[in-house]
Amino acid sequence: MPLWVYADIGFDTGRQVWILQFHDAKGDGAGMLAGRSIAVKDGTSFQYAWADNGQLPNGERNPRDFFHVRQRVLAEHVLKVTLNDGAIEVEGIRGMEATSEPPFPLPEGVVALQFAYSLASSKGKVELLDENGKVVQVLADRWVITENLTMHTVGTYPQIRLRAEAKDVLGLVVTATTCTIVGRKQG
Repeated sequence: MPLWVYADIGFDTGRQVWILQFHDAKGDGAGMLAGRSIAVKDGTSFQYAWADNGQLPNGERNPRDFFHVRQRVLAEHVLKVTLNDGAIEVEGIRGMEATSEPPFPLPEGVVALQFAYSLASSKGKVELLDENGKVVQVLADRWVITENLTMHTVGTYPQIRLRAEAKDVLGLVVTATTCTIVGRKQG
C-alpha cells in the first residue's frame, strides 16, 4: 500500500461493509480495507464531511434526516491497522493524557455513548445510553472529536454508529460547536 497520511472510517452502503479508506498527502486514494466491523483502540479522531452528503445509495436526495458514521484518523496517531477474521482493528498511539477531569462527566446511569452524523446537515450527534439501550440524552448539531478513545462499530444499516462503553470514557468537553469524547487512561 502506498504511503498514507489519513484514513476515513465509514460504511459502504452498496456493499454493506465497513471501510477504512486510506489517502495520501494529496488526498488521493491510497488503498482501502473492508470488513464486517471496525474497532479503534485509543483513537484520536475527528468528524469529516463527504461529497455525497444527504444522498441515498441510488443518488436521490434523502427527504429525512439520515445518519451515517464518518470519522477520520491521522497516520501519525495510528500504531497499526490489522484485518482479523473480517474485522478491521485500528490501534492508536495515545496522545497527551487529560490532566484533570473533563468539565462534563457522564451522567449517572449512562453505560455507553454512540455517535453518528446527519447526511442532511453534516452535523454530528452523540447519544448517551442507559443499561436498557435507551437514549437518555442527545448532544446534537456538533462536530465530534475523540481523544484516546476505544470504540467500535455497532448496528445494522441504516442505524449504524460508533460506540464507546462508559468504562472507557473519562468525560466530555462540550461547546456550542463541538463535543470531544475523552478516553479514560488505560492501565
